[in-house]
Amino acid sequence: MVDIVSLTKSLKTDWIKKYLDDSNHGEWKDFFELELRKYGGKLVFTCNLNKLDIGPRPFSTRNFRNMVRG
Repeated sequence: MVDIVSLTKSLKTDWIKKYLDDSNHGEWKDFFELELRKYGGKLVFTCNLNKLDIGPRPFSTRNFRNMVRG
């Protein structure tokens, strides 16, 4: 049986790994770099932050999914 929680964490980790890889030049990275620039860009994933240090997100997960799907 597939552990959905572990699968989800694995997919998120793989996505971040691909985002941080400078040899990967996918167009999808442009969108995320534009949004993450407000928070420090790649620094968000490479430093040790506390959730309280980040502050509220400007968009909800549901709105984000709608923006991506078009």
